[in-house]
Amino acid sequence: MRQHISFAAVALLFGTAYPLITPPFEVPDEVGHFWHASSIAYGYLDRGLPVMPRGFRIIVWALWTPERGRHLTAEKMRLARGVQLEHRVRVPLRTPAYYSAAAYVPQIGAALITRVVGARPFFGFYAGRLATLSASVAFILLASWIAPQFRDHFHAVSLLPMSLFLFGSWSADAMTIASALLVTAVLLRAILSDAPMSRLEMIALICASAWLSLCKPSYILATLLALTIPRSRFESAARRFASVEVLLLVVIAAATLSVWLTMSTAVAFPRSDIPVDARAQLQFVADDPIRFVGVLAHDLRANGLDYIKAMTGRFGLYDVNLPNGVTLVLLATLLAVGLMNGPSLSTSVRIAAMFIVAAIFIGILIYLYVTSSIAGGATIEGMQGRYVLPILPLILAAVCVPHPRAHLPHAAIVIIAVGANAVAIFVLLHRYW
Repeated sequence: MRQHISFAAVALLFGTAYPLITPPFEVPDEVGHFWHASSIAYGYLDRGLPVMPRGFRIIVWALWTPERGRHLTAEKMRLARGVQLEHRVRVPLRTPAYYSAAAYVPQIGAALITRVVGARPFFGFYAGRLATLSASVAFILLASWIAPQFRDHFHAVSLLPMSLFLFGSWSADAMTIASALLVTAVLLRAILSDAPMSRLEMIALICASAWLSLCKPSYILATLLALTIPRSRFESAARRFASVEVLLLVVIAAATLSVWLTMSTAVAFPRSDIPVDARAQLQFVADDPIRFVGVLAHDLRANGLDYIKAMTGRFGLYDVNLPNGVTLVLLATLLAVGLMNGPSLSTSVRIAAMFIVAAIFIGILIYLYVTSSIAGGATIEGMQGRYVLPILPLILAAVCVPHPRAHLPHAAIVIIAVGANAVAIFVLLHRYW
């Protein structure tokens, strides 16, 4: 219990600091996430242009500072606080609906409340950030309770500066990370438990997996780990087949819906800064798959190390870095947790987990190549280290080789997290204030 309390205290302390210190819309794609989640709260569920109160557009104009090196001034904050909702004056907002409402549940809740009370957009924006943080921390605590053997894995990943930075934002990545960790916890519990698998456990796995697939479909491949649940956990082979079959059918249906939503939106709302054509890109891949494999290999050679570094902390519009020393300490901590903490999985589960992780990573690269890269180009645009976070606990669990005398104490994980996040807050203060 003390470990859960210390985790929650540190997560909420620094998790609250990030959204208050990071200026509005200085999180990747936060303008789009803010508008999309808010439009859902106003009843716009399709992929068209929602007609929203004009205050949602003016608040972005008042606060967004995309120019590198600019600081947010007290005058701009004062101006933003005074922006009215202007409920009777409606304007269209371009909000490509790449993600379903499942990725924005806490943000939508905050937007609904601020809509009911008629709060100004400035306060509604910060309410959404804090609601996302609270929900994310609650999800991590639930995952730690479900699979306590892997508590240190979930806590170490969630206390990374990059994780807390995203938790305190409107980004769809927050709920994606939290729901992915929850699915991982349910799966690991199902694999390691000796008791017969209850109907409640199966329902929890199905619901959590469906939610994750509706957030970002690539990560739902983690559900394939259910195929390694021991037969002994089921009353009969027929029940095992039926349970896993239902799980996969639900996940396939949810993932299909999510893929259709993201791909159709990518076609309808292509990027305007580079010549992107999702249909043409798919045709390029189909016509010459060997060339595409070469594009993947080149990207991993050129950017693989940067993805690992950025995973621990790269803030702002992906232009504010942690010091290299802090990054090395965090990577060493993750490695120690992965190697020494938690129970050892069977060889078959380890192999399956690593294949699944590789498939998820490749799936993300394919998606970004199709939806965000120059048609027919030789590079993949948009891949970032933060996309590794949802699968990071599964990676750590797969490499675990516990030794009775080697164990990284939970207190050490928390202390390192406090130091790293304190440095990150200082970096953000220096950058923006």
